[in-house]
Amino acid sequence: MIKLKNILTEESAMKAIINAKKGAKASGGGYSSWTKIGNNSWKNKKTGRLSHNAGLYDRIGEFSDFVIEGKLNEAKPKPLVSKKDIKDIEKSGNIDIAYKKAMALLKSLSEGNVNEYGGAEFSKITALQNFLTIDLDKFEKGLKDSKHKAIYKKARKQFMGTVSAVAFEHSKLHEGKLNEDAVASFTKELNGERIKAKVYTATGDGKTVEAQFTNKKWDDGVPVTKNLTRGGYKSLKTPRGKFKVIETDKFFYYEINNGWAAVSRKRYSTPPFEY
Repeated sequence: MIKLKNILTEESAMKAIINAKKGAKASGGGYSSWTKIGNNSWKNKKTGRLSHNAGLYDRIGEFSDFVIEGKLNEAKPKPLVSKKDIKDIEKSGNIDIAYKKAMALLKSLSEGNVNEYGGAEFSKITALQNFLTIDLDKFEKGLKDSKHKAIYKKARKQFMGTVSAVAFEHSKLHEGKLNEDAVASFTKELNGERIKAKVYTATGDGKTVEAQFTNKKWDDGVPVTKNLTRGGYKSLKTPRGKFKVIETDKFFYYEINNGWAAVSRKRYSTPPFEY
C-alpha cells in the first residue's frame, strides 16, 4: 500500500489521482473517502456519488490533508486484441481470419469498455466529457514552459466550467439519464456527510436576499459546495411561486439562475419564503 500525503500542487495531486490503481481510496477535507472503480472513475460509497479524475481533484484534491491509499502495482487485464492482431488484420489476405479478429476488436471496444472513462452509470455526454479531460491532460503534459502551463491551466479551468454546464443541460434535455433530480441528489449527499437535510416545497415572492451563489455543478446538478463560499455573499432574488428548498441546520439551499443559492440561517432566522 502507498500513502501520498500533503500533495499541495495541482500537478502532483492530479498525477496521483490518475496513477492510482483500481481499488485505491482518496480522502481529504474531512469528506468521506472515494474508491477508484475504473481508469477514470471514482465512487463515494457513503453517498453513492460518481466522479472522474478531474472532478475528484476539484472536490478534495486542493485540501492540505489530501490522501490517496492504494496498491503499488496491479496486473493489467490482457486485451482481447493486441497490436499484433491489429497489424495482422491490416496485412492478412485471409478474409476469414481478418473477420474473426475484427469482431474480437469490436468486442473489446464494447460500450462497457469504452465507458471506462465514464462508467455505465454516466450519461454518454459525460463519458465524452471525460475523454476530453484526458486529452487535455495529455496536452498539458506536453508543455515544458512554466509560463505556458500557467496560462493553459487558467484557460482550461474556464473552458471546463463551460463544458460541465453544457453537458449537464444536454443530459437533461436529450438523454434523461440523470440518476435522480438535483434536489434529491444534493439532499442525499448532505445526509451522507452527516448533515441533516430535508426537502420542502416553498413559496417565494421574488424578494431580494443576501446569499452565497455558484453555477459550478457536478454532472447530476449538485452544486460544488466549496464554490459557494468562494464568491462571498451576493444579492439574489428568491424564486416566484412554488419551488423546492433544502433545509439544514446552517443553510437553506435552492436552485436559481441556472445555479444554487445558499441562504445562511444566521442571517435569516426567519426564512425569506414560506414553506
